[in-house]
Amino acid sequence: LSSSIASALALGHQRCEATEDWHREGATRAIDPFDACCLAKAYVTAGIGFGQGLGQGPGPVAHKQGFPSTYQHFPHIALEPKKAEVPTFRPMKAYSSRESKESSSTTSIPVLGRLMPIVDTVEWVEQLIQTPGVTDIQLRIKDETDAAKILERVRLCQEKCQAANIRLWINDYWEAGVQAGCFGVHVGQEDLLKCYENGGLDTLQ
Repeated sequence: LSSSIASALALGHQRCEATEDWHREGATRAIDPFDACCLAKAYVTAGIGFGQGLGQGPGPVAHKQGFPSTYQHFPHIALEPKKAEVPTFRPMKAYSSRESKESSSTTSIPVLGRLMPIVDTVEWVEQLIQTPGVTDIQLRIKDETDAAKILERVRLCQEKCQAANIRLWINDYWEAGVQAGCFGVHVGQEDLLKCYENGGLDTLQ
């Protein structure tokens, strides 16, 4: 574990040194001690998962090339650890997943489209729902702050997407997304905290 932490920190330091002004931009250059611990924990967890019994292979902890990229290996934070049953979000499959074709035909697990256009107007939504291959659209409203007008735009876009069998995702304004019956939401870290503090996670789940 300690070697993995040191390796993750070294990667971040190496990328920062490669930049003259040491700007901490990009995922690797922004690695701090907390991020390094998460990466290291994921690496060890993946190693245990791929490990084998003594004398039967690489041993209890297998060394993999690079840090894992799947969420199953990363630690998660239990917001309410004493809660008996913690509800989860709806499972989804990535378009590139080997199981995506099977999931779409044999189960109810939705498969994300290959591309998710991010737009801010009803006009763009109208164009995209007529575009072959588009299955998901994200509405990212940045030119309006009035809650009523935002909800009106979200509802209008949802009506058009629903009629075209397109999944609509709402950026930041999760309340409007819930009221309009949209498929999903996309929130950043700050908005996610506000969402949690206002009971939004329970509503979304």
